[in-house]
Amino acid sequence: MNRQNCICCNSEKVKVFFFLEGKILICYKCKIQWGSVRKETISLANSGISYYMHPNSIEFPKKYPPYCDFFEFIENKFDMKNSDINILDIGCGNGVFIKECVRRKYNAFGVEVDKKLKILMSDDIFGRIDFKPIEDVDEFKVRFDIITFWDCYEHLENGFSILENLRKFLKPNGVIYLRVNNNKDIFNYIVLFCLSFSPWLGKKLLKKCFNFPTHLWNFSEKGIKQLLDQNNWKVIYSNIGETPPSRLTKNILFIFLIWIGYSFNKIVRGGKIGNYYIVDKLHNS
Repeated sequence: MNRQNCICCNSEKVKVFFFLEGKILICYKCKIQWGSVRKETISLANSGISYYMHPNSIEFPKKYPPYCDFFEFIENKFDMKNSDINILDIGCGNGVFIKECVRRKYNAFGVEVDKKLKILMSDDIFGRIDFKPIEDVDEFKVRFDIITFWDCYEHLENGFSILENLRKFLKPNGVIYLRVNNNKDIFNYIVLFCLSFSPWLGKKLLKKCFNFPTHLWNFSEKGIKQLLDQNNWKVIYSNIGETPPSRLTKNILFIFLIWIGYSFNKIVRGGKIGNYYIVDKLHNS
């Protein structure tokens, strides 16, 4: 374990934890956590398809609370018919979000780098998806009112560079939506407690809770807002919430335990998920 300055607030209150696959860094001032993966082990982060990605994990997309909250925001933000709103979903995964957009008459498209996820997608949305990294996309036929990152931004080591490149695809009054993990929750508190009193156990729990090396960020609300501001993005609306337990597991006991954790998160005004709607400060000053 050694130290380096925080990439967000430049604090020296940073601890570094080393693993076979790379390292996780925690800033004890702004609370942000980030990871760095050794290139020779990066394939370990891309094996298999989790239950979370299976289309059946969202049984009723039109009633899925995160989707409903998102579409409610769109209706309040944009005074247009659904068919006039262009949406681009980065890391569209199983394609369920795009399919729900189409059902609601939005003009939606996606980008997905993981080609093995094709088997999870329905044939009717294939023509709307580019299977390549967004960095390799030169242009789209339209510019977008909204660009979304559903549970994929924390996978991106160069996420803020990608945001910069997306400016050319976004309309001047467009919005980017980030749904990311948030570390103000009971599971992260347990990890921090164990790191202080049982470092061996704490380190094992840190890797599990962080979901390393699949995830490269574990954001704090303060940290992500500060990083967005430093990169010329303005947060116009944000909130902290949770993922419905049924999206995570079908085990009744685990669902019950998750609800207990969520109840604690409410007490501390936290949650496992951060929702951020941001606009380009260069065009919306």
